[in-house]
Amino acid sequence: MIIRNPTSKTRRELSDFYLNNQIVGANIPWYHCGWDYGTTSYGTDSGGFFPTNGYYEQFWKDSFSRLRTMGGNTARTWVFFDGRGAPNLSGNYPYDLTEGLDADFLKDFIAMLTLAAKPGIDIQVIPALWSFEAMDDKVKYDSNGKTLNYTKTLGEHRALFSDTDKQDAFVEKALKPLLQEVKDKGLQDTILAWDIINEPEWRLKGPHGPVDQFTKAPDKDLVQVADMQRFVGKCAIAIHEAGFLATLGSAQARWNFENAANAAYYSAGWGCTNFWNDADLRSAAGNNDKAFLDIYQVHYYDYMRDQDTYKSPNDVYSKDGRSAEYYLDTDPGKKRPLLLGEGKTSDVVQTSKDNAKLKIAHSKNKKYAGVLFWSFDNGTYEADLAAKAGVNNPNRKYPSSDLGNYTYFEDLSH
Repeated sequence: MIIRNPTSKTRRELSDFYLNNQIVGANIPWYHCGWDYGTTSYGTDSGGFFPTNGYYEQFWKDSFSRLRTMGGNTARTWVFFDGRGAPNLSGNYPYDLTEGLDADFLKDFIAMLTLAAKPGIDIQVIPALWSFEAMDDKVKYDSNGKTLNYTKTLGEHRALFSDTDKQDAFVEKALKPLLQEVKDKGLQDTILAWDIINEPEWRLKGPHGPVDQFTKAPDKDLVQVADMQRFVGKCAIAIHEAGFLATLGSAQARWNFENAANAAYYSAGWGCTNFWNDADLRSAAGNNDKAFLDIYQVHYYDYMRDQDTYKSPNDVYSKDGRSAEYYLDTDPGKKRPLLLGEGKTSDVVQTSKDNAKLKIAHSKNKKYAGVLFWSFDNGTYEADLAAKAGVNNPNRKYPSSDLGNYTYFEDLSH
């Protein structure tokens, strides 16, 4: 089923719309992570596996076509990731002052959207502008904080998210031109919403609750919560002024927990809060009433599960899993869509609830806006999408996934 955002975009109307027009699809995050669009400054980092460094049209054409054949209607994909390829950055090392976007970047990004919008394909796209890796040093850390010998993360752009002038430079010289180009090419209806940053909580200074596998990055890789709220708010203002919707891929439900009464059930150690609430975003971004998110979005993976559903605030899929309303404002006029933006089709705990068909049904029955699975040909060889559509073609030059013995997506609107 083809979906299009309704003309009227009040929160309640959006929420009601997506309850009846479920977002169903996958993350198609990248072909070549961080180098998918434009002229890149770092050169290839693929070891010769990938046939091209930059935009690869056949990958996007095949991926959107396959997703539509499976019954999906939406794809979430990366744009800048950690800044390794774009936008153009200058200043002192680590080069975090945005100068703009090269012409090839805009051309390639528009080419990708044009394929998604092609009649018969009609995939709506959620472009994720950044990911938390943009704040990392050129190293990775294991669960104990030990340095790993890994140099592909070319982030180190913390100032872009924390310095007011550098935030403004990104908005003015990269985000606004990108938004305008999409509008100029008549592709605004292909964008479901702009995802400002993927899972920023992993690099925030603040109450993160129990120690877990991702919060042990060194302090120098972290950004103050208020600084990130200012960045998100400023981006949301630009997105709304251009006539688009804004979202943000929150790493766990406990950090996008709007219902204060339900959040209070959990101990302080969980750090349940809503970093992305309207009041904080608006306050951080100069009290501008356009600094808000239209669609809330949370991610769920098996490690968040607890055998006792009510021990963890993140168990959106456990037995008697919580509804979207559990997390949202109790005022009907303030409710907005809550999207399950990442999750696997099957988890480590192989129960009957852990397959895609039931997760899609769960999304609709529990009043979520929809579910997007991770992932679809992201170069990591994960076999996570809920279909098998003849993808094991020996002539394919880019990573292929054995998508498992599942059926096609159900069209839950009928």
